[in-house]
Amino acid sequence: MIIVENNRILIPDDLLKIILQIYNISSQIDLLYLFCGIRPSEANFILDHPEAIDYNKRTISFTDKQWNKARRFRDRTIYLSRGDLLNVSNFIKANKRMNPKSYQINRNLKLWASKAKLETSYMDSQTIRATRLAWMLTLFPSHTDKIVQSMDFYGNVDLYKQINFTNNDKLAMLCYLGDWSGVNNY
Repeated sequence: MIIVENNRILIPDDLLKIILQIYNISSQIDLLYLFCGIRPSEANFILDHPEAIDYNKRTISFTDKQWNKARRFRDRTIYLSRGDLLNVSNFIKANKRMNPKSYQINRNLKLWASKAKLETSYMDSQTIRATRLAWMLTLFPSHTDKIVQSMDFYGNVDLYKQINFTNNDKLAMLCYLGDWSGVNNY
């Protein structure tokens, strides 16, 4: 089990095991959508602001002040892989608003992890974003600044860069994020 700054980091096989335990397709769509780097509190933003998605550049721009009344987060652009864009599209097509509170995803992740016979310690909504961050820093280390901005991350990036994923893990990560749009210059 990989823990960085009290955040659980999944390897690709663990993520797949969790996904395979989700029998409700709507819940699976929600999880894969959150894996695009979306916070639960941001989840419904694109339902209200479909213009924030640029399908050609494969980005979502969070710039509207109304979704974040407390201004806890900075405006940011989330860069997507083609697989991410498919997950975003499925979320939009499902046309079901997600509960913006983290407690539901926390409870579900622990349940799915338990069913997958994975350790449930530190398993919560931060697991999803921390895992994506670690994978992107592993695959695209020369784009650290763009990754940090996209994830609106404030922690110690070097700790996430030091994770020693296996070569098989890295190959599987490429299946999820290999054509991440953050490596392109538009």
